Amino acid sequence: MQKLKIPVTLDIKRAAQHETCYEGYIVLAQMKRLTVSLASDQGDVDVKLQTGVDPRGLSFLKGQAQVSTLSICQRCNQNVNIDLLADFAYSPVKIGYDDDEENQLPDYYEPIQINEFGEIGLRDLIEDELILEVPLIAMHDEQDCPAAGKDMTWGKIEEVVEEKPNPFAVLKQLKRN
Repeated sequence: MQKLKIPVTLDIKRAAQHETCYEGYIVLAQMKRLTVSLASDQGDVDVKLQTGVDPRGLSFLKGQAQVSTLSICQRCNQNVNIDLLADFAYSPVKIGYDDDEENQLPDYYEPIQINEFGEIGLRDLIEDELILEVPLIAMHDEQDCPAAGKDMTWGKIEEVVEEKPNPFAVLKQLKRN
């Protein structure tokens, strides 16, 4: 099966009626908000998407996005390989959706707002999901890190005790007189 570029936008309700599936890629360099926190923008994000209508009559978009890329190890400041994997499931809602009991979605779907044309920004959605998967502190495994085993300390302050003159010593002298 040939992998194709994932569309920029998607009409979920129309695609759900046809139970459309997508398997393709997005060039990582096009995801500017994601690549800001990475050491490399080389490679492709592999994406698998499935649309349909569930037994409750709700349209849905389920998918998975995966990419192997580089980040900066916070221990040694060298590149470290990281794998980002995002699984997601959404159901479209109109702008102004209120999460009250009448309109409440099942727990396994997140609401996603559709624009006035009934579409969502598919690439932005995938980029958001991958951003959530970026580790806060990227590090090599300790046995693989060049800086592992080195004696490092951060923020250790030696206590310095300084003798200060007592401001009430003068009063003590007056009391004796």
